[in-house]
Amino acid sequence: MITATKSILIDAPAEKIREVVLDFESYPKFFPEVSNIEVLRQTKKEAEVCFGIHLIKTINFTLKFDIAPQKISWSLVKGDFMKRNSGSWHFETLEGKQTEVTYSVEIIASAWVPKSLIEKHITSLVPLMLKHLKTRCEK
Repeated sequence: MITATKSILIDAPAEKIREVVLDFESYPKFFPEVSNIEVLRQTKKEAEVCFGIHLIKTINFTLKFDIAPQKISWSLVKGDFMKRNSGSWHFETLEGKQTEVTYSVEIIASAWVPKSLIEKHITSLVPLMLKHLKTRCEK
């Protein structure tokens, strides 16, 4: 199992950040690793989204999201090279309009994928994703 948790302070209200995170179709515009997105369904409380993420090669997977005001969590529906992909975005409003955003992910890869390879990509990808989110939200 590979886990990663990282937080970042963003100078924007939690509601704005949440809107950006839930705008799945815009991910390729500010998350360079995302090569394609297909929103299968989305309501105010849940969503199901297919992702194509380019690491060494393109990895495709579908996640189910549970949407709440302060937290957006997900779990794997199906995916290449993965037995599990779960995690969350958590938004905590601080003084002023600053928000602490915490991204957590837990992945269990298929048996034949080297854990060290996946771990290297996940631990480097999480801080980059938060940096890209910060840039997008502070525009």
